Amino acid sequence: MRRTPRHACGRGLLYVPDDLRVRFMIGITENKRILVVEDDADLRDIIIEVLESNGYDVYAAECGEQARRMLHVHLPDLVVIDLGLPDVDGLEICTWMQGERALRRMPIVVISGRTNLSDRLRGFLKGAARYLCKPFELDHLVREVRGLAGPSTHPFN
Repeated sequence: MRRTPRHACGRGLLYVPDDLRVRFMIGITENKRILVVEDDADLRDIIIEVLESNGYDVYAAECGEQARRMLHVHLPDLVVIDLGLPDVDGLEICTWMQGERALRRMPIVVISGRTNLSDRLRGFLKGAARYLCKPFELDHLVREVRGLAGPSTHPFN
């Protein structure tokens, strides 16, 4: 997998694949776009790899500040977000998205170690379409993404 160097961006790092960056600049993005917001680098890389292998174009952020910027620049089809981010609670990003006209209908999949019923209900009240408790099966994540964003246009899916 070819990756562009990670660039310092505010408090965190971001990831946009080289080929996706070029296709975005010239207006050719046929695949569904997913933004993954996760501060755990290992988990973030695994999620990126799995979603890319299923034909999705994946952007990634490791903090809320980055996520806000990337949401406006890339307008993804879906967001996968962790709640335990280093700078803000992921629910704050969900609430902020509901207040933004261009983002309020964007599906959100929350991934979190917060497993209490009250935490899950709070996630749904803040705009989450799905709430996956860690640890979760990657196949389950892919099924949820596919169900909410639709299938990718990947020729092998």
